Amino acid sequence: MTQFGVINLGRFPLVEFPTQAATDASAAPSSTTPTGRTLKIQGQESVPSATEIATTSAMLEAWRADMGGLVGSFVPVTFTDKTGLNGYYTVTDSTADLQNWEGEQQTLTWAIDLMRVGTDFEVDVESRLTGTTRNNSFGLSGVRWHSPSIGHYSYFSAQGNTPSVVNRVGSDGTHVVYVGLPASLTTIPRWGCSVSNYMNGRVNFVDQNGVERSGILFTPSNPTSWTLANGLLKVTPVPSGAGVLRLQTYNNPTGYAAVKTWDLLFNGTSLGQPQGVSLLRNEPEIIVLRMVFTYQSVTRVTCDLTLRRGARHVEVFLQSQSSGQFKIVRTTPEVGSSATGYIFATSADAAGDKYVVGSALSFTSDLVNGGISSSASVVYMDAMVGAQVSTSAAGDLAADLYSQYLATPSELVQGVRR
Repeated sequence: MTQFGVINLGRFPLVEFPTQAATDASAAPSSTTPTGRTLKIQGQESVPSATEIATTSAMLEAWRADMGGLVGSFVPVTFTDKTGLNGYYTVTDSTADLQNWEGEQQTLTWAIDLMRVGTDFEVDVESRLTGTTRNNSFGLSGVRWHSPSIGHYSYFSAQGNTPSVVNRVGSDGTHVVYVGLPASLTTIPRWGCSVSNYMNGRVNFVDQNGVERSGILFTPSNPTSWTLANGLLKVTPVPSGAGVLRLQTYNNPTGYAAVKTWDLLFNGTSLGQPQGVSLLRNEPEIIVLRMVFTYQSVTRVTCDLTLRRGARHVEVFLQSQSSGQFKIVRTTPEVGSSATGYIFATSADAAGDKYVVGSALSFTSDLVNGGISSSASVVYMDAMVGAQVSTSAAGDLAADLYSQYLATPSELVQGVRR
């Protein structure tokens, strides 16, 4: 057993240093500390570590980089030994010092300053939803939606609004998706959530060493070895061979279904393996990942993948410095059927799932192989790829997934007192 308590701070499971206990202080409220409550915590992680902690050198390297990106973050914090300090906090300062003694021992000494927002009994999590329906070539309006943390309670969308609910069972539990929120640009749902549940159902990025990363102030060293997932959909790169992306859909109770490989082409040529990968956003409700490709040695092409909490689709944004034709297509031909704004698999696969792929703008369908391409020479293509699972009910079919893609929210989260 560990001799001292564990501090779960956002995505970090940290060990409290015995001689540097948490310091809780109070002062008059100010613009930077509205509650007047601050908390300073310090600790040290090490390798070798206790068996139940199983800290690795890769984890220490990752945490050193990621802690630098915590400042300004709204995070849940729980203590195994000091439960009275559990609550929501905003990180105001963070430091991490990694030392390596010739490979025999490594230590990461860290210190984090927190501004207390409150407990889940005192505050609501406020999700400020912005963004309008995507401009599209089909005159469709899209359906506004939002999915809070698994285990949340007391959801309030807007005065007079009664959203419908879609339950999506994933690898980490049931994601509740609220559909039909007001189309206002300033829809601000509020919801209660215990501190221990806030990270449940989150979107996560796992690097080549199997470490879940926090923040964006790092660059994965291996652009063909990573996983982007939200419990409902898992996206991985193709390390070699045909195609660019692999998608797996969680299908209860069988788990993640067989891999479906998708190719991304520019002017008829596969983009192949990315030259580099970085994160543009990395928050519990959304991750935006950017891949960089080189086409014919002279043209740079980027592909941004956006995965949101509660979504069964990943958004794909392809962009090039010069115009050409983009295409997203199955590497193994799978016949599709046409619908307004998207196509979907004509027949379900062995798991009972049907792929869905579409775009907000006009495109040319490839119903023989299962794919879409830009209908003209363009410099960008906005699209979505997802799946309708065999357990889908009304409100969670291919048309609904596409409608939600047209109106995906951009979310800013903060805690507000009730």
